[in-house]
Amino acid sequence: MKQTFIIIASLIITGTSLFSGSNRNYSRLLAKYVSTGGSVNYRSMFKDPVFMNTYHEFKLKLMSPGRGAKRNALLINAYNYFVLYRIKTFYPIASVTSRKNFFTGAFLPYMGRRISLNTLEKRILFKYFPDARLHFVLVCGAKSCPPLMNRVYRASTLYWQLQNRTLKFMRTVHGLKVRGSTIYLSKLFNWYKRDFGGTDSRVRNFIAKLRPRLKQKIMKNKIKYLPYNWALNGR
Repeated sequence: MKQTFIIIASLIITGTSLFSGSNRNYSRLLAKYVSTGGSVNYRSMFKDPVFMNTYHEFKLKLMSPGRGAKRNALLINAYNYFVLYRIKTFYPIASVTSRKNFFTGAFLPYMGRRISLNTLEKRILFKYFPDARLHFVLVCGAKSCPPLMNRVYRASTLYWQLQNRTLKFMRTVHGLKVRGSTIYLSKLFNWYKRDFGGTDSRVRNFIAKLRPRLKQKIMKNKIKYLPYNWALNGR
């Protein structure tokens, strides 16, 4: 009880509203340590006291995540922050894959219990918000992963942000390449094919809407998947 009071007092002193939906500390971290391209200055970020203030901020918010778009935005921001927090736990590391339980270990505070990143993503966020575009906003700390946005996700602009980040990823070399008679896609489309419709034809339709100028090639060319670079997306 005493520890909770100290955490709340600390957040109030820094001007953080616990129940307003504000992510002031997290927003400051992203703006200061994440580039527009999504690379992260981990060493400096982890030294900043704001990083742990952000942990306590999310811990309190996740006691009662709320509903609707506010809850969805909170869970996306929380997932991405706790990927950073998980990296801090093992830092320095060359890749998140160097830790077998990186995504499956239960460390993340949620409604009075500890859960894993996988549980937050697959059993909670996708349950409430089954949108395939989430795969382009939830980060994994790797170079081939969709880049971390250097701003927070907000309920009022969440639909636009999802669409924008999906479009941006599909215009990068990690999302889509066309070479001759073959289209090369991120392995995200293979790993999570069910979320994109479950078949190659539905995956093609999803991508063609994002890259209409390439529609003919997307619909007809052979599909292969790009190698996935799990190296840490640091700078």
